[in-house]
Formats: sequence, structure tokens, C-alpha cells
Amino acid sequence: MKAFCLGGAGKICREAINDLVRFSDFERITVADVNLPEAREVASWLDDPRVDCTSVDIMDFDETVGRMKGYDIIPIPRRMAPSLIGRDCGHIPAMWAFPCRLPPSSSQRAKF
Repeated sequence: MKAFCLGGAGKICREAINDLVRFSDFERITVADVNLPEAREVASWLDDPRVDCTSVDIMDFDETVGRMKGYDIIPIPRRMAPSLIGRDCGHIPAMWAFPCRLPPSSSQRAKF
């Protein structure tokens, strides 16, 4: 399976992607963010051959949907959900929004 992680360069999203890297068997995990240099930094920090990155601006709906094609799952931060959920995104098997908070006891936080 392949995951396209919108907002992946953000502080919270990179932690969610770290969990995907550590605990999933996804064959491809894409860090997708409008800030490509930060997305590259996250991909480098994760240091896993399954992880790549791309630049995407969710305000450009057609481009975003085009980039999501071919992925099985699209985890997105809740603050981005109104831009995409409820619109015709074509055939995307699973898209969900997750809360943008981590428990205070998280010991694997990114050092950025």
C-alpha cells in the first residue's frame, strides 16, 4: 500500500509519518507539503527507502487530487480537511483527518 501524507513537513504530521515508518508495512510513504525543503528534511530525518517527498499546495485542488492518484490512503491534518473532504477527489479509497495534537508523553518527537 501507498500513503500520501498531506502537510507532512509540519511538526505533528512528521510524527504521524514516523509512526507509519516504524509500525507499518507500507511500500511507499510520501511526505507532501507546500514547503519542499522542509519535506526533504523530514524524508532525510526518517531515513527509510520507502519515504519520498513532493511539493503540493492544497489550495490548488486539481493539482492536489492529481498528485494523490495512485495512493491507497491519504492521512491529512484536521486543519486541512475543509479544503478537500466533501469535494470530488476521484477514486481515493481512504482519506481521514487526524487531530493535530500529540500526547505530552511522546518520547520520539522530531528534533527540528
